[in-house]
Amino acid sequence: MSYSKTESTVLGIAQSVANAQGYDVYDVEYVKEGPHWFLRIFITGGDGVSLDDCEIISRAVGDVLDRDDVVKENYFLEVSSPGIERALRQDFHFDGAIGENIRVMLKNGKTVEGVLMAHDADNITVDDNPIGKQNIKKANILFDFE
Repeated sequence: MSYSKTESTVLGIAQSVANAQGYDVYDVEYVKEGPHWFLRIFITGGDGVSLDDCEIISRAVGDVLDRDDVVKENYFLEVSSPGIERALRQDFHFDGAIGENIRVMLKNGKTVEGVLMAHDADNITVDDNPIGKQNIKKANILFDFE
């Protein structure tokens, strides 16, 4: 649930660029999928996020990343909203998800679903079950489509 060096660097750049345009960066993800690297930047805005908004941020961040040669590998840059089933990685993500249904995939392969009741620096509580953050592989909002 911590950022790689590349993600941390890109996060700082993306926050600066996005804030100047009136947006916030929710998250940054740098992952290898098959033979390709993907740099994903998730943005939020007061009135939501449109495709045009994503394009503006993509061009502006891409220009800085290319100019400063921040990412050494060839990669695909994707900018989008975090979506309704957004990932929960940082404390402010968990803060915003209190009272929401979430899915937590644990490093031991188990999955826990329920309402996020609380969190602190080391643990989250789903329903009445405390879970150490060090045991979490992935967590996200669980949207009920019914």
